[in-house]
Amino acid sequence: MADKAPAPTIYDYYVPERDYLARGYKPFGKGFSDMCGNCESYYAKLYKKGLTDRPFPPNCSKHIAAPLALLKEEDFDSAEEYPKALVTLDPISWAVMQFGWEARWYQEEMLSCTAKYKVMRCGRRVGKTEGACVALLHYANTRSNRALLVLAPYEAQVANIFQMLTKLIETSQNLGQSMSRKTLNPHRIQFHNGSYILGFSAGSKTAARSDKVRGQDAHVIYIDEFDYIPDSDVAAVTAILISHPDCQLWTTSTPTGEHKRFFAICTDKNLGYKEFWFTSTEIPHWSDEMELEMRREYSAIHEDSPEWQHEVLAEFGDQIQGVFRNSVIDRSLVEYDLGTIPPQRGGTYVLGVDWNKTAGTHMVILQYDGSFTLVEKIIIPRGDFTQTLAVERIIELHNQWDFKGMYVDRGYGGTQVEMLRKHGLQHPHTNLHLRLRDFAMQEMITIRDPRHGQEIRKHTKPFIVNATTMMLDSGRLVLPKTEDTRVVRDDMAMGLVQQMRNFKIEGYSVHGLPKYSQGQEHTLTAYMLAVGGFVLEHTDLTKVALANDVALGPSFGQTEEDFNSQDFKNSSILDDVQKDAAARDLNAGVPFFGFENKNGGSLRDQQRMRRMLKGGGKRMDTFSRGNISRPTRKNV
Repeated sequence: MADKAPAPTIYDYYVPERDYLARGYKPFGKGFSDMCGNCESYYAKLYKKGLTDRPFPPNCSKHIAAPLALLKEEDFDSAEEYPKALVTLDPISWAVMQFGWEARWYQEEMLSCTAKYKVMRCGRRVGKTEGACVALLHYANTRSNRALLVLAPYEAQVANIFQMLTKLIETSQNLGQSMSRKTLNPHRIQFHNGSYILGFSAGSKTAARSDKVRGQDAHVIYIDEFDYIPDSDVAAVTAILISHPDCQLWTTSTPTGEHKRFFAICTDKNLGYKEFWFTSTEIPHWSDEMELEMRREYSAIHEDSPEWQHEVLAEFGDQIQGVFRNSVIDRSLVEYDLGTIPPQRGGTYVLGVDWNKTAGTHMVILQYDGSFTLVEKIIIPRGDFTQTLAVERIIELHNQWDFKGMYVDRGYGGTQVEMLRKHGLQHPHTNLHLRLRDFAMQEMITIRDPRHGQEIRKHTKPFIVNATTMMLDSGRLVLPKTEDTRVVRDDMAMGLVQQMRNFKIEGYSVHGLPKYSQGQEHTLTAYMLAVGGFVLEHTDLTKVALANDVALGPSFGQTEEDFNSQDFKNSSILDDVQKDAAARDLNAGVPFFGFENKNGGSLRDQQRMRRMLKGGGKRMDTFSRGNISRPTRKNV
């Protein structure tokens, strides 16, 4: 029904245990005949391919029912205790006895695995939260004095989980009698055996709760919709895991498309998380009618939309609120290393700079030849002389690369911009002060409508973001695969491509302006300044339409004989004009550099200088770009 998309680049380094992609996302419909044997073979294959640094990263004690084979009836005091023990130790049998709940085949796999860290990547309606609630109740009721912590992005989701737990308890006479206390603020269910389940919300709008989470003890932590929880709150959970080595972590989520912590624990098998990936098509009652209904719901009738990828296929896909689509980013990735492309004479190079008080100074160098290729990334870490060192480095880079445009963030760089302009004025041969342009992200810029030539005011940040997006969508950005760092939380190590994948619109102002994600996008800001600044200054947005083929001809009222009698042979005007025309490629938006060796600057600056130059003893203010000619004394 929908067109099949090319395989995402994550499959270059990620091999799932169940390869839905190879099956066209058709359901498997049943579990492995030997769950543990298949798991061991899977990790052995990863190790052989070099995708893990050890043969079996997960920490587990195999199938949860494996110890039951060691039990013997004669070891118990009565015949009734033996079958009771068999049921109690197996969560699947225990749930049937307590609630009459029968696990689906994939729920049985998730509950039977004893891995210390488990991540369940599942589509909607699969029953992942229900299965987790059964596991929580089984653990709390079969062990004494245990603390179980439940986290979810929003309060309503925590409340829903505890409602599900309560409903299950109410269906069991035994569990109803074992519950000693229940509260709503905070969400807490206490049992007579001393074990309890405690719930907190830890989403972006409740970040203060992460401090409460950090102070908790836990033997089991269950996180629902893990991919929707900020990494800052996940860090609080990490602190508990470090201080409690025996603590188990269970996570469930549908993907958001961001390459954050959830993406890492699913795709990086060295982290030791046992991943379970199940699409919504595994639901027992899945049908063609249900697929059509959900495709309509997620706008995926003709192609797989990001919502369909996340909610049904449980694929990472594109972010719904993402600025740059992962599928388009994948097409821009090329195998090469930064620092391997030296400056070429006659090449067009652009610099972008983002100054930051806490994250240092981030710089990128792009080569423009119709497309923007990232050739270098420089990060000067925060220190005593960060900004001074950055200014000196920019001057050094300009001497090396001869940038045609240098686009910097004015927000925290006002003083640095003044220092750079001063250097350019003191060393006019560098043209640094003429190539430098600073932007204030919260202010307005003026662009020219290419259709009507009218000037339009635009907000700076949305403009440079949109300009970069258009260049990406049109296939004019070239990025190295080495910058796709998958998941790195350190600003100094996070690759540009990862920052692009995580960059999103978090909301809109009362004036309809987008509010972009902030915190780990400093290299990306420098990159967008370079692309957006160059597009602004050297494309149809500011450029006056000019002819590529320039020739000299008689002016109005001048005879051809008088025109031919003029001495152009010894004049530099014709050479300069023809060189200028040859250097420009209007269709590609290459900047106007014809007379830059003489004066540099913008198009208006260059035209103003031309009017001041003299050719053959005459001023050039009588020359026009459309009809360049030198008047004779007859028609002056």
